[in-house]
Amino acid sequence: MSWTRYLKHDLWTAKEFNDMEAQMKRRAAGERRSRADVRDSIEELEAEMGFLALMNRAMLQVLLDHGLCDKARITQLMRHFDTLDGEADGGLDSAALAGDLGLAPEPAPEGAPEAAKKPKVRKRRRR
Repeated sequence: MSWTRYLKHDLWTAKEFNDMEAQMKRRAAGERRSRADVRDSIEELEAEMGFLALMNRAMLQVLLDHGLCDKARITQLMRHFDTLDGEADGGLDSAALAGDLGLAPEPAPEGAPEAAKKPKVRKRRRR
């Protein structure tokens, strides 16, 4: 805040500017904290994905080592599951997987509020 603010404007306007400036600083601080939280969440998800990829690769190797499956069959199954959500994009929508397993949530009745239509997702607690 500059002292010239009080010379150029009346006292009331200067106070309003001071209040707006303080509010903008609080918002900026909140946004910085929010961005840090998002970065932390992304890092946690990346770590969890890396662990799951490692675990899946180890289980795949066990299947191959014991002759329970071969690479051609695994490739065939991956292509089949990739198309369950309607797109061959190298990924699988969790709702399509749940539907394939018969675990799809019941549709909300007509006229139900939006909150009732969306499946609830459990939030993980931070450690």
